[in-house]
Amino acid sequence: MMKMKVIDFLKDKKIAILGFGREGESSFRFIRNYLPDKDLVIHDKDFVDINDEHTTVISGENYLQNLNDYDVILKTPGISFTQLNYYIEPEKISSQTALFLQYYGNQTIGITGTKGKSTTASLIYHILQQNHKKTILAGNIGVPFFDIIEKIDEQTLVVAELSAHQLEFVHHSPHIAVLLNLYQEHLDHFNSFASYVQAKLNITRYQNEKDILVYNQQDEWINKQLTQHNFARKFYPFSNHIKYHAVITTCKVLGISDRDIETAIASFVPLEHRQEFVGEKHGIRFYNDSISTVPEATIYALEMLKNVDTLFLGGFDRGIDYAILYDYLDKNPVRNIVFMGPAGERMKTEWKTTINYIVENDMQKIILFAIMHTKKGKICLLSPAAASYDRYANFEERGKKFKQCALQLFSLKPFNSFKIEATCDDFICINKKEEFDYLFDKKIFEAPFFILGGGCNVLFTTNFNGTIIHINTKGITIQHETDDFIEIKVKSGENWDDFIDFCTKNNFFGVENLAGIPGRVGSCPVQNIGAYGVEVKDVIKEVHAREIATGKSHVFSNEACKFGYRDSVFKQELKNKFIIIAVVFRLSKIESYNLTYKALQDELQARPNVDELQTHSNITLALVQEKVKEIRNRKLPDVEQIGSAGSFFKNPVILKTQFEKLQKEYPQLVHFEEDENHVKLAAAQLIELSGFKGFRDGDAGVYPYQPLVLVNYGDATAQEITDLAKKIQQAVFERFEVNIECEVQWV
Repeated sequence: MMKMKVIDFLKDKKIAILGFGREGESSFRFIRNYLPDKDLVIHDKDFVDINDEHTTVISGENYLQNLNDYDVILKTPGISFTQLNYYIEPEKISSQTALFLQYYGNQTIGITGTKGKSTTASLIYHILQQNHKKTILAGNIGVPFFDIIEKIDEQTLVVAELSAHQLEFVHHSPHIAVLLNLYQEHLDHFNSFASYVQAKLNITRYQNEKDILVYNQQDEWINKQLTQHNFARKFYPFSNHIKYHAVITTCKVLGISDRDIETAIASFVPLEHRQEFVGEKHGIRFYNDSISTVPEATIYALEMLKNVDTLFLGGFDRGIDYAILYDYLDKNPVRNIVFMGPAGERMKTEWKTTINYIVENDMQKIILFAIMHTKKGKICLLSPAAASYDRYANFEERGKKFKQCALQLFSLKPFNSFKIEATCDDFICINKKEEFDYLFDKKIFEAPFFILGGGCNVLFTTNFNGTIIHINTKGITIQHETDDFIEIKVKSGENWDDFIDFCTKNNFFGVENLAGIPGRVGSCPVQNIGAYGVEVKDVIKEVHAREIATGKSHVFSNEACKFGYRDSVFKQELKNKFIIIAVVFRLSKIESYNLTYKALQDELQARPNVDELQTHSNITLALVQEKVKEIRNRKLPDVEQIGSAGSFFKNPVILKTQFEKLQKEYPQLVHFEEDENHVKLAAAQLIELSGFKGFRDGDAGVYPYQPLVLVNYGDATAQEITDLAKKIQQAVFERFEVNIECEVQWV
């Protein structure tokens, strides 16, 4: 038996086990199992605690000294001799791989390459198993060769993943050698790329005319080596353009049919961190290719996966030349790039790209960038083309962090102006008009959903068990224009104040009194936003929307929107039945202002160069916009500093008869006639008279300069905010018998 030949080779030799990691321990177990009294010496830099009377341990900084004293040095692959200061006779250097190939090479399918060897070896093993071949997977995949010897008989095929470290000192090759690719890698171990290539080439160097080489015919370094050497064996080339072609070619050589290969591939679960499909979340297909630490591997992943819209690059900088990657990406652009670590920063400096990118190391922020920018249905790929050691222990830790951040519940705290901590299962950011189709194609609306704009009129009262659809579409288009007016179509994700700035800059009149209102354009018709004597219904021509049940497009005229005070058809009978795509505004090009609001009049008249409000002397759009914002800023908190959703309550509308009774007791009540039978009261005054102006309970409070506004001073919970709101409503009702409704939407 071959096993006894291995033992016979070792039994009379003076042996050093160099390195006592997984493979070193395996060598010790194997030898001790068959040669229990044989003297052994273990050399390892770290202290080795072993209780064996026939074993000596040499550890510490000088553990590599005096190795010529032995007949056989069983070297662990990870130990490098590049820094050794003396000569070792090459015939003394051996390893598990060298001895295994010497005695079991005829039963071995060996796979090597800079990238892809683990997946290739695992898939070949899987196909052989599925086709009832007696097969064992071992080698660099994590199973030492000496651990499988007991399981091998004459019919066993051994699929061996072989690293350059394992092949460095071998003198035998496997019967079937698979050579995938040769890139710059492990130069710290080999000192030069040429030495690395020669180590890899040992997988085929010792083959004969009966042996088989499956090789990548597109790899320039492999082809160069094959033309420089007179190899005698059977050649089977494969192409990178066909996925798993190396695997398919190898299995066909072994007599497995195309159909059986295809069936087995369909049931294969890819290895972790190797073009691993993480999942489809946030409308994005996430792939983890953390093992890719050279540019060629990243290019290969991009070629195989296609449809990559966001790519994460960088990490530990080993000085690799990235020119080939820059050239590939220039010809095959990826829309969004994240540059990570020192390698990423160098890439950003060297590669003069103008694509959308960030330089970032925090994986949570990186994933957020991907969620916000990746086109729906496309791929976000971690394939860094760099090692991980700048922030992670290894590529596995980096890949696990990527997967964790991609799949975890999504934090909504940055997406609501109240700054309330809440999560959702899925968060889909819509940036392009065509991405709305994704929502319908994937039937997103068949499960719980909530449409979110700027998050400025919402209070998340609990974690949302469903999908948040965040509208972030941008675009302002002039549709029609005369000397007197202009019609502007604005996409629903546009920031409302940016639209006001656009109008002011171009002298379009009608929305300036609404300056400073936070939120997105798509939200403005839903609640018919208003301020300082103007409501948005006054300038909306039509609303473009898609029906959630059917996906069909609809255009709602101003009349069809059924606008009311802080109300519309989208808030009532059509709530959650349509998703607003754009709003068309009709604005005046003729100078005109609405200065009926007293606070705004007072602000303007206080200006020394404003002569007459009636004639608009020295009044400009920019001045009105500026004064509106100043009034708002005095009354309302900056949501960047203090969590708030603006006016939390609506001004209540009551019967005139009820108001007349209240007025007798409270003659100071501010009021506005709504119609001949109804009066609108100032909710802020009612709250103040009920004793809540400036009230604070923990971090939940009433803003001291505007009682309509509830605020989060820091870490208030949704429960604390809702409790405060209910307390205010109860107090106002008990005092005035008036119900004040919440304007903010509770979710």
